[in-house]
Amino acid sequence: MIRQFFDRLLKIYKAKPKFFDQKYYLLTYPDVAKSGINPFFHFKEYGWREGRNPSRIFNTLYYKDKNLGKEELSFNPLDHYKKYNKTMKLKITPDSEEEYLRIQRSVIKIYFNEFYYRKRYTDINNIDALDHYLRIGWRQGYDPTPSFSTTEYLNAHPDVLILDVSPFYHYISTSNPKLSVPDLAELAISVPAAAGGSINGPSSDLDIKEVMKTLSSEFDADFYLKEFQDVRTAKIDPVKHYVEYGWREGRNPTALFWTSYYLSKYGDVRASNLNPFFHYIKYGRREGRRPNPVGAVLWERPKAPSKKDWHLAFSAKDVPDAEVTIIMPVYKGFSDTLASIYSVLTNPQETSFNLLVINDCGPEDELNETLRDLAAEGWFGYAENQTNLGFVRTVNEALAYRPDLDVILLNSDTLVFGNWIDRLLAHARRDESVATITPFSNNATICSYPEFNRNNLISLEVPPAVLDEYTSVCNEGRSNVVPTGVGFCFYMRRSIINILGTLDDSAFGKGYGEENDYCLRALKAGFKNVFAHDVFVYHTGKISFASLASNTYESGQTALLNKHPDYGLRVQRYIEANPSHEARLRLDLYRLARSIGPGAAIFITHSWTGGVFTHAHSLAQRLARENVKVVFLRVGGRTEGKLNVNISVQNPVDVYTPSLGPMLITKYQDLILDFIGWLRPKILHVHSFAGLDWQGVLAMMSILKDAPCPYHCTVHDYSSICHRNDCVTTEGIYCGQPATSVCRACIRADRGCSDFVDPDERRSVYGAFLEAAKQVFVPSMDTAKRLKRVFPLVEPIVKPHAESHPGSAWLPALEEFPSPLRIAVIGGIGTHKGSGVLHGLALDARRRSLPIEFTIVGFSNKIEPLKKAGVKETGKYASDDEAIRQLHDLRPHLAFFPSIWPETYCYTLSIALACGIPAVVFDIGAQAERLRALAAGHILELALIDQLSALNDALLQLPLAELWQNRRYPDFASYDSVLEDYYGLASV
Repeated sequence: MIRQFFDRLLKIYKAKPKFFDQKYYLLTYPDVAKSGINPFFHFKEYGWREGRNPSRIFNTLYYKDKNLGKEELSFNPLDHYKKYNKTMKLKITPDSEEEYLRIQRSVIKIYFNEFYYRKRYTDINNIDALDHYLRIGWRQGYDPTPSFSTTEYLNAHPDVLILDVSPFYHYISTSNPKLSVPDLAELAISVPAAAGGSINGPSSDLDIKEVMKTLSSEFDADFYLKEFQDVRTAKIDPVKHYVEYGWREGRNPTALFWTSYYLSKYGDVRASNLNPFFHYIKYGRREGRRPNPVGAVLWERPKAPSKKDWHLAFSAKDVPDAEVTIIMPVYKGFSDTLASIYSVLTNPQETSFNLLVINDCGPEDELNETLRDLAAEGWFGYAENQTNLGFVRTVNEALAYRPDLDVILLNSDTLVFGNWIDRLLAHARRDESVATITPFSNNATICSYPEFNRNNLISLEVPPAVLDEYTSVCNEGRSNVVPTGVGFCFYMRRSIINILGTLDDSAFGKGYGEENDYCLRALKAGFKNVFAHDVFVYHTGKISFASLASNTYESGQTALLNKHPDYGLRVQRYIEANPSHEARLRLDLYRLARSIGPGAAIFITHSWTGGVFTHAHSLAQRLARENVKVVFLRVGGRTEGKLNVNISVQNPVDVYTPSLGPMLITKYQDLILDFIGWLRPKILHVHSFAGLDWQGVLAMMSILKDAPCPYHCTVHDYSSICHRNDCVTTEGIYCGQPATSVCRACIRADRGCSDFVDPDERRSVYGAFLEAAKQVFVPSMDTAKRLKRVFPLVEPIVKPHAESHPGSAWLPALEEFPSPLRIAVIGGIGTHKGSGVLHGLALDARRRSLPIEFTIVGFSNKIEPLKKAGVKETGKYASDDEAIRQLHDLRPHLAFFPSIWPETYCYTLSIALACGIPAVVFDIGAQAERLRALAAGHILELALIDQLSALNDALLQLPLAELWQNRRYPDFASYDSVLEDYYGLASV
């Protein structure tokens, strides 16, 4: 039955041999001839899916990518052509190579990795990278992404050479990947790998010896064993452990290579199942991939001060009026120890203090002799244990040195900065119930920065001393309660020591867990352990007592849990709650602000695309050329139903900010204001609050009112007077901007409105906000008049958006206008942009068999209804240049803009004007104003919005020859200097 079915179909197609040519198919595809499969059966079942052509004149891939929508991709192109050609007049082959290249470009552009291509193939210089690949690169074996091998794909699919198209285009077109753009790195793995090839070299089942050999040259065995005590205890070869188990468990082979980061960032590596460190060494490094998100350099090891440096120090021995004793146990580590002591004695404090250094019978003669010499010179108090007592007993001995003073335990592998003691003790003085205090550090578990609960070994953009300074400013006086402190720098209040007793040297012996025990004893006695957010102490980690670590850590943890079975639960709850997140976020933002520097521009805008996005980014690019960095505060976007602000920089600075993410505006209102103040901006510019609820709008207005510099506003829509921003009702009707009583009824009738704001309140609040602005910009005179009617005290300044388009966009004049009338509708066509009008026009045209063909160069909010009515959509375009290319392919008679709201500018109108396509608009808003000023195109009566049959008739009766003859190239606005000519400010 199946064979009979295909035989009948074959007779149909043979009646028109240009559709399916059996001889052509067998000669072109010898693998089909060799298989013995009926060629037509092969094409119907397999061939079309593989992009094979059924005849010389039917190009399967071209037809599919030009004519089929996303929901039609399972439709055999030949069947589609047979079904729809009579009504749609579909093209089955490209007119030229250039046309086909444009199609290919549109299909693969979002998957093509230009950065990788340019970096790897330096011979292309200033040539368009994607164009080079499509025309030349693939023929030379060049790869379009790190994860797609051109050569391997062609080896696996020799029929692609017959088609004479790039293998990457063939793969994307035939695979129809459905992943979102951020996941595209994973796409190119499946086909080559399935074909038995490889992506970037060896397969994942490489011989383990080869992988180990490659890794061993860069693998940091000491780091691995220090980080992972279980591997050290098991006495397993660290390289072999990482190759066989460690990378799958997310362990890092060096401080600079982060396994989990690399796998999460590069999906092609993850999908290939290749050892990530092996991939990085063999391929990733030269491809420009990052081994971690922070940087390429570890923090520098401290250096011992020279003898002559000590003249800068001051004595901290037996200070008579001391308020605190710093106890520093010492064992080994010459440079670290001396640098630590030196940092204590060269940073003056208002608080008087003693420094007591206790040498626990250390093994390094040079260090021992140097400490004795320095102590003899009177720099600090000094004692030596005759036998090794271990850290805990050494500290307890020292606690008796000045039994009346508070204490700071300080490891000898730390560096302190500025008035660190004053800041620590300020927290103690504010609350007498504080038993212990721990500051920030790079290596302090729950008190670590920049990453929480991590040993941060990679250096940031500023040295530790500057980081401490930043911390003291942005987190001044801030702290939170913690279940336990961390012993690297550990304040202990003497009055509470007297109550609790000293550290438990019987349970903890040589160390590890004693400070945690002390903190839990304090908590259970009703006292507090505090994490000070305004002090940063650099901690190299495990230097002085490093050799004892592996032997004492496990026993210390066992003793701790025996005494406090609830310890793990308390710490886990704290980690999950992460109450110190804001402190890290503040420091992230302060570092970002300092890196950007004063004089930046801050743009407040919504999180969507469209005209506001286009204008704001265009301004930002121009400002960047004038040496002004631009910071975006993008409002809106929902996380768990809450409205946020997202911070980004137009030209990103290399600052690692792991705590920075969406911020709930009402929660972080003070921090957002602080961030603006830290930036000391030259420009503060509000573009849009769209996407925020009323509470969020009020919060942002409050922030801007209190900001340290005046703000500018650009009115891009009518959110100041309309809860829907565009003055279009839920029924898709332009309201005409009526009295507030009508607006009030509209809001109540709007079932999609969950945030009722009385229109009088909206206008009152926005009126005061706009009146307080330094400047209120509008893109058109029409917008200025509408704004002035509602806010008479506001003086809007008309500043048309700056634009430029290539001269090549201009289309040659059409001299003939064969039926049907081809009408292009450009952009994202939602309700306010006239999707309802367009749908009605298409239905009327179909009902009356009118010779009109509507094509949306872009997308709509009514994909299925418009498609059923005969309207085509090309899909969302990535740039104006792409839209122009599509218009060149379409060669429409007219560009129709069915917007039913008073546009404030209309960028899509600019695209039509730049192409020289006569534009047709309704007599409303900036769209009509711009055509009048240009004396070109055609303006329709607004009443035709509700008279769709008459509107279709009006479109058909337009004098096309006259409209094309009267084309005018627009005089797009431009500003020689955005600072001077737009904002009226002095240039940088």
